[in-house]
Amino acid sequence: MLGFFPHLYKDELLYSALARFHQRSGNNSHKDTIMNLYENNTTSAITDFPSNLNLLGQKINQKPSILIYKHTLFPYYEPYIPQNLSVKMVEQMNFGNSNSISLSLGLRASKVRGPDYFRYCIHCYFEEVELYSEAYWHRTTGSLCVSNT
Repeated sequence: MLGFFPHLYKDELLYSALARFHQRSGNNSHKDTIMNLYENNTTSAITDFPSNLNLLGQKINQKPSILIYKHTLFPYYEPYIPQNLSVKMVEQMNFGNSNSISLSLGLRASKVRGPDYFRYCIHCYFEEVELYSEAYWHRTTGSLCVSNT
């Protein structure tokens, strides 16, 4: 178990919590942080379908199913994919390699590109800093948004 891990906020993307852990860990490199979290240097911190959540869950005292359903994008894909693929994705997120998930969904072959960087509402950012003394990346948008910008 890790000595500390940041509290996961409601609707927080796991990637956001991993970034906050890295920021507070004092590690000099992202590879050191990955080694702390996953005990290897081959796992990647990715935004949509993170992997090795069974091990991470043990280290941060969190059930992998909570991480998957409350802190990843998986619940937004699940209604649109066959059940056998859904079960395979959960298994891959728990024990496997997240690259195979993107391949299974056909995301690698898609001509539709995702954004190159995260976007945020500046009003929400300042509101969260006031509420929590920090802001975080949400899985959904608009949870605190008072503006449509």
